Amino acid sequence: LPRGRFLELYQNIKSTGLVDFQSMECLPKVMHEERQHFENESRAYYTEHYPDMTYHGFTGFEYTPEGKHATLNRSIQEFYWPQHYVEPIENNTRALDYDAYSSSTRRGALETALD
Repeated sequence: LPRGRFLELYQNIKSTGLVDFQSMECLPKVMHEERQHFENESRAYYTEHYPDMTYHGFTGFEYTPEGKHATLNRSIQEFYWPQHYVEPIENNTRALDYDAYSSSTRRGALETALD
């Protein structure tokens, strides 16, 4: 699904006024070999359209050296489920390319949905 088509879909749903939601997201399964391409595409898009925003690449729950859970740049994984498209972007920037699979709760929901 191209980014422009996702934005059109979001705008059409939002314009009906029938649905009230915080955000709409698209989570593609991204293999590690594709990660750089996805991050580069996002970085270029946000640099052009949201120049004041800092894009951090794929993020997710990771353990710090102190053994605490924190949202950090995502470590190397076989695959990722990033929240690649998010609308509206305002007030949802922390969700951009957050790997939902890094959260045990969201991982369970993804696995249930795929069954």
